[in-house]
Amino acid sequence: MLNEHFEKHGSDMAKALNKKNYTKDDYLKDANHVIEEGTYVPELNGYVNIVGGKGS
Repeated sequence: MLNEHFEKHGSDMAKALNKKNYTKDDYLKDANHVIEEGTYVPELNGYVNIVGGKGS
């Protein structure tokens, strides 16, 4: 599951965070941070946290 999420969202996260080198380990760390510090949105069945960029 991590590989699929990273492939789908990794490049967007790298752009939002303005990072050229963004690894799966970085993605996992950031995802855990969103779960711990973000807001649960029932309509999305997930957690959100604004990290920068335009968002989508």
